[in-house]
Amino acid sequence: MHRILTEPHNSKYSIHPGNIKMYRDLQKVFLWNGMKRDIADFVVKCSNCQQAMVEHHKLGGMTQEINILPWKWEVINMDFIMGLPHTRILHDYKSSGELRQTLHQ
Repeated sequence: MHRILTEPHNSKYSIHPGNIKMYRDLQKVFLWNGMKRDIADFVVKCSNCQQAMVEHHKLGGMTQEINILPWKWEVINMDFIMGLPHTRILHDYKSSGELRQTLHQ
């Protein structure tokens, strides 16, 4: 099973798809009990995927280190505005970059 998951995930044609795309592609050819969970676990353990998709992760707190690949951004600068009402996805802060975009619209 490891080879079934490794080949399509690391191939030069699909370059690290997320678990949803990988599941949709693989279910055309394979099907087993717990397939969706196995694919999700496999993608979560892929360090390249986790580093490349770091902007989609909800941070646990301001003291947490943010590991970002150097090719993604050269410099990161974040200001936090705390004490705002929770958003639909339960975030209680807004970064100043997002806030500036909202104010300029």
